[in-house]
Amino acid sequence: MRTINFLKPVVFFFFLSFLMTFHLLVKGQILDQKKEYQLSFQAKNYVDGFSKKLKGEELNYSCVRDDVSEAFLTRATDGKMDIVWETKAVPSDWKGGSISFIWLSSYNLNAGDMPFDVYINDVLKFTFSDSKNENWKVASPDGGELSNVTLKHDIHNDAQGYTILTCPSSWITSGKSLKIRITGRAKSSNAWYMVFKAADVVSYLNEIYQYKGWYNLTFDQTAKNKLKITVAAPAYLIGSKKNFALDRRKGELVFKENGDESIATSEVIGSFKAKYFTFFSDNKKIFVIDPFNTEYNKSELHSKSMVQVVTAKNGDTFTASVKLSYTPSLQTNLFGLSGSPMNKGKILLMNSSHQDIAWMDSPEKCIIERDTMLLAPLFNQAAKNPGYRFDIEDVLMVREFIGRHPERKAELSKFLKDGIFSCGSTYQMPYEEMYSGESLLRQFYLGARWLKKEMDGYQAVTYWNVDVPGRTLQMPQIMKKSGTKYLVLSRQEKGIFNWYSPDSSYVTTYSPGHYGDDYGSLNKEMNAAADYVAKSALSWIKKPSYAVAKGKDPVVPLLSDNDMSPAKDYSGLIDRWNSINSYLDEKGGLKQMQLPKLALTTSTQFLDEYTSVVKDLPSIKGERPAVWLYIHGPTHQKAIKASREGDNMITTAEKFSAIRAMIEKSFRNYPERRLETAWESKIYPDHGWGGKNGDITDALFESKYQFALSEAKQMTENALNGIASYINTDSKKGIPVVVFNSLSWKRSNPVTMDINFKEGEARNIQLVDADGGIVDAQMRKVGLHPDGSLKRASICFIAIDVPSMGYKTFYVKPSDKPAVGLEKQIGKVAESDFYRVEFANGGIKQITDKENGTQLLETGKLLGGEVFTMKSVGTGAGEFSDIQHPTMEHFDKTSNYSSKWQLVERGPVYSAYKVRGPIRGAEVEETVIIYNHLKQIDFEVSLLNWTGEIYREFRFAMPLNMQKGQVVYEVPYGTVEVGKDEIAGAAGERYTTICKDIHPRGIMNWIGASNDHFGVTLSSSVAVADYIDPTDSLNHQTILQPLMMAARRSCHWEGNLYPQTGNHYFKFSLFSHAKGWLNGNDKGIEANNDLLTIVDPVKAQNASLKESLSFFDNANKNVIISTIKKCEDDETIVLRYYDISGKNGQLQMRTFIPCTEIQNTNMLEEVISSSLLKKVNSSVFLLPFTHQSIETCKLKFF
Repeated sequence: MRTINFLKPVVFFFFLSFLMTFHLLVKGQILDQKKEYQLSFQAKNYVDGFSKKLKGEELNYSCVRDDVSEAFLTRATDGKMDIVWETKAVPSDWKGGSISFIWLSSYNLNAGDMPFDVYINDVLKFTFSDSKNENWKVASPDGGELSNVTLKHDIHNDAQGYTILTCPSSWITSGKSLKIRITGRAKSSNAWYMVFKAADVVSYLNEIYQYKGWYNLTFDQTAKNKLKITVAAPAYLIGSKKNFALDRRKGELVFKENGDESIATSEVIGSFKAKYFTFFSDNKKIFVIDPFNTEYNKSELHSKSMVQVVTAKNGDTFTASVKLSYTPSLQTNLFGLSGSPMNKGKILLMNSSHQDIAWMDSPEKCIIERDTMLLAPLFNQAAKNPGYRFDIEDVLMVREFIGRHPERKAELSKFLKDGIFSCGSTYQMPYEEMYSGESLLRQFYLGARWLKKEMDGYQAVTYWNVDVPGRTLQMPQIMKKSGTKYLVLSRQEKGIFNWYSPDSSYVTTYSPGHYGDDYGSLNKEMNAAADYVAKSALSWIKKPSYAVAKGKDPVVPLLSDNDMSPAKDYSGLIDRWNSINSYLDEKGGLKQMQLPKLALTTSTQFLDEYTSVVKDLPSIKGERPAVWLYIHGPTHQKAIKASREGDNMITTAEKFSAIRAMIEKSFRNYPERRLETAWESKIYPDHGWGGKNGDITDALFESKYQFALSEAKQMTENALNGIASYINTDSKKGIPVVVFNSLSWKRSNPVTMDINFKEGEARNIQLVDADGGIVDAQMRKVGLHPDGSLKRASICFIAIDVPSMGYKTFYVKPSDKPAVGLEKQIGKVAESDFYRVEFANGGIKQITDKENGTQLLETGKLLGGEVFTMKSVGTGAGEFSDIQHPTMEHFDKTSNYSSKWQLVERGPVYSAYKVRGPIRGAEVEETVIIYNHLKQIDFEVSLLNWTGEIYREFRFAMPLNMQKGQVVYEVPYGTVEVGKDEIAGAAGERYTTICKDIHPRGIMNWIGASNDHFGVTLSSSVAVADYIDPTDSLNHQTILQPLMMAARRSCHWEGNLYPQTGNHYFKFSLFSHAKGWLNGNDKGIEANNDLLTIVDPVKAQNASLKESLSFFDNANKNVIISTIKKCEDDETIVLRYYDISGKNGQLQMRTFIPCTEIQNTNMLEEVISSSLLKKVNSSVFLLPFTHQSIETCKLKFF
């Protein structure tokens, strides 16, 4: 490698061949300069084909110009994904005849022949197809022509170049623009066509070959006073003439054909003692070799170009290799930056690599690649360069690496403590809306808390989640109260702002737009990278919200980040940028400039500095509804069902394990390590479902959920058996049945238990409470001994007023009273104390609330409880701008087929009605359970023998008798009222749908709706629900619709399908109530948190607990206790609770044993204070809260 000589103060860019990015060297990705040169002459009389975008999904992508990346595209998906734009106006002096328009474009070559329709001023004129023909041409019947010129291919071998539209005079109006619309037809394909937002195509092409090219010059001394000059150049110069001067002696070069190149020779009077050599084109100075006959490598910034000169001497021969890059944008942006207030500031470059657990390949392969291609090279970079900086997105990556390299743990700890590395504060990067609040919080337990413990006190304060377009309502509060003050996200409008939760907690949030926006440009050739740096800095300081505090210098960000991108070394870019201080004008004069310094940083370091410099950050508040929710709930139904059950069951295991420890005054039996392992499994799956080898990833994710659920059930059973053994039950009253309530309010709910009998012990049963009062009970799944006596049975009853986070004891007594027979036939109407239900073919025609006479349903289009199916083309996740909605193609519903409801169970507790019938691709079996004395209707739905037809989804309908009802649904630690609690406007970047209009939504336990007269809450076993009529966009009826499942595919180009063939099982419960969601919240949660039973527990010798008891008696129903657990660091009890009422207040809590000390903590159990908590007496204390806050405290009992 030659030494770089600093020969002039004007020299500041040094381009070496190794700085060329790899993609320019790949076969097929090299620009066809000859074709571009020809096009530059053809385009002299063209009109720019792009002026203003009117419609289309936006993204950043590469094209044939390094200075352009903003684009918008159409796909051949559903026939609705069109792009619309205007051309520049036809010249007002147009005299008639045809006109050609030209625009930058790119299109997919690898998806087969997918048709795209082209409309000019809303009239269909052409249809072209993505195909292997990259230089195509199509004609219209009335004389128009549309053609594509491909100049190179991208890394996926897709075509990049220009599209040319030639219009006959009949299409043209002087002084007017054309409106162009291109729509991919409905082919369920991701095939695409893309237009770039470049309004200067014509001027760019007209000038480019005055300032672009390469020249290899050889100077030989042929005589004492003569030099022979030989110049090799690109073939497009054949036949052209150029001028030169050696010092002041002028000459001419005529270029002739020389194979694939051109060549010119000339002689001039002179010698190697000359001072400089100047090359001209059209009398414009193009480059200068100065000093002459001296070896050097330098680059100069000219007014419109960058010129690189590399010279060499070999005896009597002097050579010079010259490369010219046309860079008008670079100069414009550098000059603008130099003249702005930013010139004294800093551009801080964050360096990261986006890592799903898998998606790019199977999990194990990605773990290996993360190690060998990213983390190990990172360590090497950091070891040799103390100025290196890198952001590791999450703690799972750290834990994987340490697991493979335990000997490097201390080294990693030092890099973190020294600020060379930063690590995100969560275990992984989740879909926030599909997890419970406690599951989201455990991301920080197993993330930031683990780091602090294992990495010498390192404090992670930044949460990274750049890929997922969705944020749950309370996430800022969860973050802030877990010690995380910053959020790095993307797929949202570029900016830095404070994001608020309802309680006024906020985190400072940075969005680069899309996380990969900066990466591609930063890794282009030096001049293109520098152009992007300057343009990006200018865009930040031009934001209306950017206001620097007095006396502070500006700071702006850049982010290098891409999918599994390697450890990047930006020292070359940084050094060369920071050496820029001048340029040469068109006359060769030296001009000075001052630019901001470019430096590496971590996200935490950047945001610390930014928040100290920029005042009055803008703010947003509320939920950003998730756009990718099809990828988890509907397309992975069985896995997410296990996840949702695990969310509830692990906290149940924690609660009752902690209560058992309180009874025993010892944590000896508390399953601390087992709980931690279950939580690790429960929160392991991230947002990378599917992908390459996605079947492996999806199976691993589901196995994690199933393991966590299984462990939680076992731990819960162990804890309940332990607690029940301390209850002073009385066997004389019968077989004891202890019913446990894991929720923080008194409740009355159905209970089902299994019980076994000895032969001859009972022919029927009687259930009583502890006081001997008879409780209605109903047997099902009865097994008999040979003598006809009961062998086993499932017994259902309504457990009334089971205490808050406590239990109530019942007793089963044998009875000889014969069981009541079952009626085989029913009419069309069933009734209970609370409801009148009218059945119809395929569903329920009407449900009447008998307490107030309200008819709950409007069933003109869909029946209550009806299952219906639609075509559902989509990928779940992907680069689309809104949720991919189903269509009415092959619409089907259960009421399309003749079916008959049958009474299958009737007794003192409930009646059950069943129907079974066909639907497209499957059968639906539905059981409706109507409780006699409980205001609740259960729907058990089975989708059976599903064939797995791709692009089909199934929904469950509850069409309410209300127009534009106020829809509300539960989210982690709170609720969202649709239209009120979302962030204002659209999220930005490519996401243009107003957030309040995004649907369906990700829900926790329930979704509901109210009007001025009544409310309905529908609990759901699935994670996604809609409320807009998908069959008629003009219908304003509120139709609650849990999305049962959808057969779609992964968005990875080699990804798996999600057919979900086989049988699927669902449960929904309906509750009607007075208007307002608070009246149904408890019921919606109860339906997914069953009362638990222990039958005939082994009684301990010292059993002394009462037959009914609340361990934690919560006097405020609008405050929910989310968990009770052992403290991570000591033998105290952690209590976490949150307000749903939206009002400040105090929670009055009574515990079953005296509390000796109470301390406020953050959500990671770090003590804040102990002064704000008031004790009424040893067992009753007051816990303060603010509106919609989540609070955590430690209680000492022993």
